[in-house]
Amino acid sequence: MTHVTFVTNVLPDYRVPVFALLCEDSSLRVRFLVSRPLRYSSAAAVRTFDVQHSISLNPWFKHSRRRSPAEQSDPVPIPVALFLQLLAVRADVIVAGDWGLRSVVALLAARLKRAKFVIWSEETPNSARGRSEIQHAIRRWLARRCDAVLAWSQEAVQYARDIGLNQNRIFRSYQTCDNDYWLSASKTLDRGSLRIALAVRGTVFLVVGRLLKLKGIHLLLDAWADLDASRQRQATLLIVGDGPEAGALLHQSLRLGLRNVRFLGHMSADRLVQAYVAADVFVLPSLLDVWALVVNEAMLCGLPVLGSRYAGACGEMLTHDGLGRVFDPLDRPVFAELLSFFVDSASSFDRCDIRRAAAVMNPKLAARGINQMIRALA
Repeated sequence: MTHVTFVTNVLPDYRVPVFALLCEDSSLRVRFLVSRPLRYSSAAAVRTFDVQHSISLNPWFKHSRRRSPAEQSDPVPIPVALFLQLLAVRADVIVAGDWGLRSVVALLAARLKRAKFVIWSEETPNSARGRSEIQHAIRRWLARRCDAVLAWSQEAVQYARDIGLNQNRIFRSYQTCDNDYWLSASKTLDRGSLRIALAVRGTVFLVVGRLLKLKGIHLLLDAWADLDASRQRQATLLIVGDGPEAGALLHQSLRLGLRNVRFLGHMSADRLVQAYVAADVFVLPSLLDVWALVVNEAMLCGLPVLGSRYAGACGEMLTHDGLGRVFDPLDRPVFAELLSFFVDSASSFDRCDIRRAAAVMNPKLAARGINQMIRALA
């Protein structure tokens, strides 16, 4: 039996199907050490898996991004108990979920235990911009010493190469959500009834996410303002989510005199699937997303995607024009032109084809990638 320990911040709901498949393998013994208290992890994960809290300090660190006037805030785990916890458990492979101090501690423990050490990486060349020189130096140091990198996207693979890893030390996994839920839930809903309930008509554009500067929704509103009056009358923009920019975005919408723009606030999954089904086009104007699982969700519900080139999911999932378009949200004229295109042609996209394309990116594929890495190292 191979003993594998994952060290990460939290276990979110969308990882549960992947790790459930991994834990079903009787030749593996899988445990998780999470830096944040267990209440921040999925209740299903805590109930089902061997999950322990590893006491850590979790200060938030701000750093600027070159492509946005906003700052990005990230928790920086400072492990307190991790080293002793790792020494106390059997581990043949230790997988650490960052490029920082926590991974340095996990590497030292792995070397003492003669275990293989892996970096679990979602970082992309775009998301790595703006990191400090100290951070880059730590990453290069870790890259020279880790046994492998588990990259969760093709762009994460590219980043691992950029900092010096050979291809034979990079293993690929995949960013997936609970495909079964979004596919089955969306197929049971009546689209016409939902549109009546939401009081929408014409071409409905949907954006979902935290209302932050880096999500680029202010750029979407600017581009929406550039639509001619007739197209604004033929379309509706639904904005789902909350966050610190909510007031500023509402003020921007009013100042620009935008037609048919509605802020719906936060939605639970059962309400969100209704919004996906009622909509015609999903828009992701983000300036920074290592992936963006909302793209998976929207496509599983049959929506074509107008997606930012700065989100990993768009370059990887929008593989041809029948699934949507990839664009630069900083290019306002092109953004407005694409909105006009979708106002006129959204109904021409085949929702069944989009669902099938999205379903390829599934938890089984993700779990298989992790398993292949473990087998190669063990």
